[in-house]
Amino acid sequence: MKIELKREKIVYNERLNNQIQLNIQNNSNDTSLLDHIDEGPVHKMLNLAKESRLLDMYEEKMIDIIHVFSRLVLANIIGKRKWNKRSHILRLSNYITESDESFGIVCLENNCFKWEQEFNSPGLPKKDRVKSKWSEGENGQGRYWRTEGMMRFMVLQKTIEKYRREYNEDYREFEDEILKRETETNYNNVRKRRKVVNENGDIVNGDDNNNDNVSDELEDFLKRCG
Repeated sequence: MKIELKREKIVYNERLNNQIQLNIQNNSNDTSLLDHIDEGPVHKMLNLAKESRLLDMYEEKMIDIIHVFSRLVLANIIGKRKWNKRSHILRLSNYITESDESFGIVCLENNCFKWEQEFNSPGLPKKDRVKSKWSEGENGQGRYWRTEGMMRFMVLQKTIEKYRREYNEDYREFEDEILKRETETNYNNVRKRRKVVNENGDIVNGDDNNNDNVSDELEDFLKRCG
């Protein structure tokens, strides 16, 4: 997620600087356009998590945020290998359960302030860092889920079960768009893998290069979730 945040920050700063330069060239003091520069879906997702409003992405059909949530969070919940095998051929509900989805939201709400601080202030001493909302003690010790976090998970699970059941057409619309995007991504990745060359100059399949650290990434993500 840090890589995605960094990429969005670079794009945001470029657009901000371009608009400032344009204002200077036009001798304009209008700063209203600066407020409309898009932060990017990952930043928006974290902002929603900070306000416990991630479910708004479904109600307001924020497809870019739903896709980011799916490929950055849910993919790690179920495991990258499973995501890579199924996301481009199956609809989300065929391999992501309501429980997976709920846990993904809880993980974001639990860690959003912590992850944001790690990104903005990577050199901050450990004693001064923000702690996870429900799964970390004040002194950084005793990693276990408090009752509030478990209750939040159960509420979210019931809400998502109800949403999938009562708003099936809307949810199917999200699934189809994610499937389309992942199919395009997979097609592009396959083309790139065909051109992977090893140190001997031989063309090889890139799958092994991409999947060596999948289990380590999943373990690290779940540890960070508490």
